[in-house]
Amino acid sequence: MSKSRKEELLKELQELESLEPEISENSINTEVKSITDDDVIENSVEKVQAPKKPRTAKQIEAFNKAVETRKANEAKRKAEREAKEAEEKRQLEDKLVKKAIEIKKRQLKKEKVIEEIAEEPKSVQAPKNEKPLEPEKPKLLFRFY
Repeated sequence: MSKSRKEELLKELQELESLEPEISENSINTEVKSITDDDVIENSVEKVQAPKKPRTAKQIEAFNKAVETRKANEAKRKAEREAKEAEEKRQLEDKLVKKAIEIKKRQLKKEKVIEEIAEEPKSVQAPKNEKPLEPEKPKLLFRFY
């Protein structure tokens, strides 16, 4: 390159430097912080939405039928679930009633025994033996090894 060309480019560079505003670190940080990944993604990818096709009458009828069937099945399952819960509750109540009856019967038997003991005379006489009681003789055990 020639000297004149270099001089021209140098002048242009100096003019451009004088025209550019000074960039500080604070201004760079605020610019960087203001731009997020979401902004970049939203701006770079444009969603293309094709117009939706209108549904035919048969499709609408089939959808409505499916909705009705679903509601009917939900009601049926709910009724079955309630019937099952009612049956389990009834069985549990029957079991509790039987257990309560057993306990009551045991209590009545205990009360009856207590009443019989209370009705017996308080003075108990010893049975009369014709033989006088002899003290027991100690038992001797012999073991041979």
